[in-house]
Amino acid sequence: MGPKATRKPFLRQYFHPVSWPFWGIHLVAIAGVIMTGWSWAGLGLAVAFYVARMFFVAAGYHRYFSHRTFKTSRAVQFLLAVFANTTAQKGVLWWAAHHRRHHKYSDQPEDTHSAKLEGFWYSHVGWVVTLDPERERVDLERV
Repeated sequence: MGPKATRKPFLRQYFHPVSWPFWGIHLVAIAGVIMTGWSWAGLGLAVAFYVARMFFVAAGYHRYFSHRTFKTSRAVQFLLAVFANTTAQKGVLWWAAHHRRHHKYSDQPEDTHSAKLEGFWYSHVGWVVTLDPERERVDLERV
């Protein structure tokens, strides 16, 4: 179910205790800049961590756990899962189940994160942090 069926005020929908780890990662980065000051080295570190985390979301959550596009060892599976989890985009099973649903119902009302139906921001961030108890459930049949 998309967010339009359960619209809440913006802050209540996206900023709630379940989403705090996700937002906390970003607040810690901002606090680090405020506390230590801006530097090229700090910017480089931030970019490196961003690229690494997005790699593990793309390679781990998306390509491996959702689509099984390659084979790998248990050790590499574990590392993909651990490092993808550093993004606080919920867990491997949750992510894979919701993304598989996205492909099954692409751009239909049942799609969990359609950019066409819900917009760019929701399709990339909102679907992970939206407060909706039904969406917290992991559909184990899909994974």
